[in-house]
Parts: sequence; C-alpha cells; structure tokens
Amino acid sequence: LEDTDIYIYRVATGQRIGFLEGLNRAIGDGGSLTYSGVHADAPEATFGFSLLMVGAPGTDLLGDRSQPADNRLTPWRASDPGASGFDSRPPPDFLRPGEQVQIIAINRATGYIGSQKLRLESLYNVPVRPIELRPPNLKVIATRSYRDEAGLSRGAAHDNQLIGSEGAALSSDAYVKIQTVWLAHNGEPLPDDLPGYTGRLAISRGGATQDFSGNFAIRPGYHTELVRLNNAGESGSEHFYVQVVGEPIDGNPDFASPGAGEGVLQTRPAKYTPVKVALFDEPATVEAQNALRQARAQGIANLPDKAEPVYHWVYRPEMQFSVYDLVVRDIKLEGGTNNAFNKSLIDLTNPVIPPDSVIDVFLTLTGPDDDALPFIGPGQDLVLSIAGDEFQIDSRSDAEQAFIELDTDYLTQLQADDFLSIRIFLNGDAANTLWQFGFTTLDIDVDSDNNNGLGMPDRSVEEELIDADTTRVGKILQPNVGDADNDGIPNFADFDGGVAFAPMVIEIPEGIDASKATLQLIYNASPPDGVIVTTVGDITTYEPAAGILRIWNKNGSQSRLPRDIASGGNYIVANKRYALDLFAIKNNTIVLYLESVRANNDSKGLPIIADLDEGQ
Repeated sequence: LEDTDIYIYRVATGQRIGFLEGLNRAIGDGGSLTYSGVHADAPEATFGFSLLMVGAPGTDLLGDRSQPADNRLTPWRASDPGASGFDSRPPPDFLRPGEQVQIIAINRATGYIGSQKLRLESLYNVPVRPIELRPPNLKVIATRSYRDEAGLSRGAAHDNQLIGSEGAALSSDAYVKIQTVWLAHNGEPLPDDLPGYTGRLAISRGGATQDFSGNFAIRPGYHTELVRLNNAGESGSEHFYVQVVGEPIDGNPDFASPGAGEGVLQTRPAKYTPVKVALFDEPATVEAQNALRQARAQGIANLPDKAEPVYHWVYRPEMQFSVYDLVVRDIKLEGGTNNAFNKSLIDLTNPVIPPDSVIDVFLTLTGPDDDALPFIGPGQDLVLSIAGDEFQIDSRSDAEQAFIELDTDYLTQLQADDFLSIRIFLNGDAANTLWQFGFTTLDIDVDSDNNNGLGMPDRSVEEELIDADTTRVGKILQPNVGDADNDGIPNFADFDGGVAFAPMVIEIPEGIDASKATLQLIYNASPPDGVIVTTVGDITTYEPAAGILRIWNKNGSQSRLPRDIASGGNYIVANKRYALDLFAIKNNTIVLYLESVRANNDSKGLPIIADLDEGQ
C-alpha cells in the first residue's frame, strides 16, 4: 500500500486537483489515517483512502477566520504543489457540483493501475466505487526499417515492419524504432502530466541483463522513446530487452535486482511492470490468406491486395528481440533443360527461376555471442524458406551456410497470388521477413476452365488453380482434322487459313531485356513440315508427324508459313531456344496459338513449359 499513488484530475480542464504519494498512515500534524486498511474478508485485498481535493471552496478548514467570510473562500493548495490554476486573485475557478473528476491509482511496485471517472454530486464526502488495479494498457512496439538488397524487389523500402515478441532484426537494418503506447484500460487517453513509468533498453550478459542505453520516461499517449539501433551500436549482434518498472524516471527505478519469480522470471527484474507485446498468430494469418483467395475465386470486388498478418497483444515481462549479422554471399541456379543453367542470380535485377532446376544459397550468419535469457515463447529458430519449403539455419557464431538442392519443380504448382521468394525469418515470427530474394516464373495462361471457346483466357484464379493441378485436364482441343475450304487437304496440312486456334498467353516479367533474354517452349510437338503425304492411284492421304501439338505465332484463321520463326516462318519449334525479341511483345505479354493434330490418349493434360533465360 505504501507504493500506491493516488491522483485526481478535473476532467473538464485536465488540471490535477489531488495527489497522494503512497498510502502513508499519517498526514499533516493531525495524524489522520489516509487509508482505512485492508479488508481481509473481501474476495480480494481492498482498501479505502481519503484525500482533500484542490479547488474545492472551503470555510471551516481553509482561510483565516479573522477575515470576512468571502475572503475565506480560498482553495486548498497545500496538499498538492503540482496543482495550478487556483490562485485567489483573480477569483479562483472552484470545482462545482455536477463536474466530473478522474481518480487514478498506480501501484509503483508492479505498475498496476486503475482509474475511475465520477460526477461530483457534492463537494464533500465524495463516494468512490471500487477501483481495480490491473496491468497497464501499455504497448511496447518495436519496428525495423530496411531495404531489399537483391532479387526482384531490389531497393524496395520496408518501413515500420513490426517485430513480433522474441523476434529479430538484422544489423544491416537502417534502424530499429521503439515506441510506447500507454492508454487507459478502456482505450481513452490518460492525463498528459500523469507521472509514468521508466523504461530501459538492455542486453543479455552472463544470464542477466545490463544497460545498453540510458533509461527513458514512459509517458501517457504515443511516444517514440528510442530511435536507431544502426548495426546494433558497437556491439554487433545482441539479444535486446525493453524492460519497464513502475517508478517514474525521477523516482527510484530499479532494474538491477533480478528474481521476479520462479523459472524464466528468475532472470527478470524483481519489480518489473508487465507490458503488451505483439505475438504473431500464424494459423489465423493462413486462414485469412485462404479466405482472401476464396473471395477472389468467387469474384468478390474491392478486395485488399493481401491479407495482413494477424497479431495478438499479450502481456510479457519485456519486449525482447535479437539482432543478427547476415550476409548472403551468392545464389546459384543449376539445372534446367539439358542441365543448361549454371549461373549466379544474386546480381540479377529480374531473376527468373525455371522449373526442373536447383538453387544453391550461400550465406554467413552470426548470432549474438551471449545466450539470451530463457525464452518465454518457443525460442528462436531461424528458417530459410523457398515457396513453402523450409530449412533450419544454424546461427552459431561465424557459421558459414550452404543450402544445396532447393528443388524448384513445385513452382508450377503455386497459386497465382503466391509471391515467389527465398525468405529468412524466425519460426515464431514468420511475418517479419529478415531477408528475401524475390524472383519470378513465367506465367502461361490458356482457357483452362473451357468457358471461352476459342477466345482469350480470362487469366482468372480459377484458371490458375486448374493450371497448377496436374491431375486436371485443362484446355480441351479438338484435333484439327477437318477440311475447312473443301480442297481435299486436311486443315493440319493446309496453311492457307482455316479454323481458328486456341490462344495461349505468356506473361514476361517486367524489366526483362528482350535483346538479351531467350525463350524456350517445351511441349509434345508435331512439326508441320513433317506431314506425311501418301498418294496411291487417285487417292492422297495426309498424316501429321509424330506428336500432338503445334504452337504458332499466328492464328489458324490466317495464312501461315510452316517453318521455324527463326527462318521467317510462323511455327515455334519445340525445345529450341529463341531470342526473346523474335516474339511480338505487348504489355509484357506474348500471344501464341495452339493447334492439336491428333487425340491425346492420356487421361491427363499435356504440359507446356516455358523456360526464360534473362541473359547476362
């Protein structure tokens, strides 16, 4: 009780009109009790207090009785030197019946706080309802600012990226910013001049914490208390702790005495104040992402671009985060058709990773030399993820890592709204990406849901889902075996114009230099110049060359030259690598046309794979 301070404020003006520092047994020369003691038979420990409010007019208690009565209407000022605005000249603005006052109680040992607003029905013997003391509605928010260093999003700025509880930042970040948000439990503002708490930034040393920077005052409202931990100061990687105690900064804040309780609390300050920190909820985030995908598939309009990560604000003894040193030395691509790739991606502006390839990631990761205090959450496991596949990273000091054979075959199974990247994050704080290398794959679209006939594909989510599922058929094509012009030559052997073909759209990533890049289409081809013509007597028969599909750069309703586009024709030879500028590119897309020359006896659809090499 001796550590519980009482403050009374006039709501209309924000003036402090009463203050009691600690529930001492005596006040003034009269020795009157300032609290009525603990009620042991109550369900919880309770106590009452009495306090004279500044600004209430008085007669018997106040003023010089030798003066006229009007002169004795002077305010009670002596009980709170911090009160202001009640001077007797000009006449003081006395409290009036019907006004509201706010009573705030803070226990300085725990930081627990309670408040109550009440209306003054009279100015004497004001009844107060019970005030419950609870942990403060105090959030400690740590955010980081950084830029992507490589990949598709090179140079992209990320400001105010939230660091979850026991999360992490990198020493290469521009800064880590620490903010405090202190409000009443109902979300309303607290008085600006309410004496607050004391915070500090500490680091772990030998199983305990020590100061990293000076103490700072925690005041009501929104405040940025500490900005810039650029490269974690001179200490390199560290485990950081933002801790709070209930004493004001001009009081006697004690962070040095450990032993707040058993287990993990043994290493925390003995008199810490609980604070709210952000705890990432991965299942709820995934659920929100899936709900957004379903809403898009249903055609719902005005949807957000992405589902925001879900965080819960929970009480912890401190806000803890760690700073790591990370250098990604190289990212190499190997494989591709006929094992054609063996190149570094790290310096490419628009890296394209094809299926049937392998990615090697080489990095150096240095963690803090000193162990963290015992974690209250699951701990810190650093993870490298590529499109959903995860690999744990060893964060031992100066550990050199090489992650070999990250298979990319499954990239063709990703949904259209998946962002393709190599990411590094903490397992318990996956929304806080520490480092990422964004890349892209070619997007090939046909009318997979067969609702557009021979029209352009919708390029909808539903079509993408069919494209990604190898068990589904996709676009159904009829073999082009008719004779549209009745000249006796079947359509597949007649290139003067006939029936239309099904269009196929290939989207090229932005920023690709068409004069350097090359494109390869891999499919089950039936070359048009391989048609077998057989004449027996007066009867001529035509048979397409082995294979099922042809891909053209002109529609079947137009005259076409049945030779390689590299030789001035209109046919795209399967498995051949072409200079990208041989194709007509408009708005980063290429439109080609599909012809089927015979039925596919396989119950599954025929894959078409596009392989783009950005060039050096």
